[in-house]
Amino acid sequence: MDATMEIYKTRKMVQASEVKADQLGLERSEQLRKLYLTANTITENVLFRVAFFSLLRVLRFSQ
Repeated sequence: MDATMEIYKTRKMVQASEVKADQLGLERSEQLRKLYLTANTITENVLFRVAFFSLLRVLRFSQ
């Protein structure tokens, strides 16, 4: 009976650690997704600003 209880406890602990690992993986994926979106937005903003100020410079010199 003790061996059966020990197997049950071990299986339960393994299942709990698998769920925890899955949850950590999901959280990590979400963090990476947010980081990518932030970096992408920053890159787009920088490229927009460069293009915008280049256009302003061209317009100012063409007058």
